[in-house]
Amino acid sequence: MNKRVPLFLFTAAVACDSHDHAGATPAAEACEHLAAAASHAVTAVAPGGTAALPDMTKPHVRADVTLPADASGTFAGEVKFLSAAKGSYLLLTNVDVAIQVADSAGKAVDQVAAPDPCSGAAVRKVVALDVATYKIRIGPAKQAKVGLMIEKL
Repeated sequence: MNKRVPLFLFTAAVACDSHDHAGATPAAEACEHLAAAASHAVTAVAPGGTAALPDMTKPHVRADVTLPADASGTFAGEVKFLSAAKGSYLLLTNVDVAIQVADSAGKAVDQVAAPDPCSGAAVRKVVALDVATYKIRIGPAKQAKVGLMIEKL
C-alpha cells in the first residue's frame, strides 16, 4: 500500500527541525533571537495578584511581553517560565527594565550580570535554574512592551 504524506506536513516537520546555528554560542544564538522578527505575544498579569501566570516558554523565540500599567503610571507584570533542563540560563531584554526570577515557593533566584553578548540587549542576566516552573517579574518599566529572550547556556 502506498501512503502519501501531504507536502505541507513534510515541510512543517523539516522547518521545525532545522534549527541550526552552525556552531554559534548560546549567547550569540540568544542575541539572534532577541533581534529576530519571529516572536510570540504574551500579556503579563499584575504583580502579586491571584490570576494564573501566562506562560512565556517557547524555545528559540523572543517573547514580546505586554505589561499592565500600575498605579504610578509605569508598567510591571509577571509571567511564568518552564526550565526544561537544569543549568545556567541567559536572560536578555530589548529595553532597560528590572527582572526578578523566583521559584515556586517565591524564593528569589540569584542573578549575575552577564557580559554584553550583543548590542541589542539592554538587560543581560544569568540565572541557575532547576527543572521547574519559575515566576518572572518584569518592571517597573517606562513602556508597556518588553522583548524577553531566555536561552540555556
